Amino acid sequence: AGRTTEGKAELLGKSQAFDTIFRVESQKISDPWPHGYDKFAVHMTFEMTHIESGSTRSMDEIAVMTIRDGKICSEEFFYSE
Repeated sequence: AGRTTEGKAELLGKSQAFDTIFRVESQKISDPWPHGYDKFAVHMTFEMTHIESGSTRSMDEIAVMTIRDGKICSEEFFYSE
């Protein structure tokens, strides 16, 4: 699955919403993999706990970031379920 998030407000809102649902117990983030002049990708692995139920899960995710004017302007995520 892939989903694109654009703009600072959307990026912050997405992170805040995630933090109300899950507690990240551990994470690993790769060094960036550059792609062209305006994109890079990172591989992330998370161990997390669903706050309400207490159930735990692992998730692998690839994030593709697009840069404009020296800032990340959009993120696209590909992840396992």
